[in-house]
Amino acid sequence: MIKVKSSNIDSIGFEDKVLTVKFKNNTMYNYSDVSEELFEKFKEADSVGKYFFKYIKGKYEFSKVEGE
Repeated sequence: MIKVKSSNIDSIGFEDKVLTVKFKNNTMYNYSDVSEELFEKFKEADSVGKYFFKYIKGKYEFSKVEGE
């Protein structure tokens, strides 16, 4: 997981086409079938939160990671 500068997102990770997003409220979600290119752009975005809402939220299937 990589810490990011964001008021809402704590850290992000990527492995085997699965993007993991941990929010500051300690909830964590896995987003399926994400390209490495999208992850790289997300990681480098000027605003990680804006990028998330524009390109990820509502566009990929996701599941909550329990036990975090």
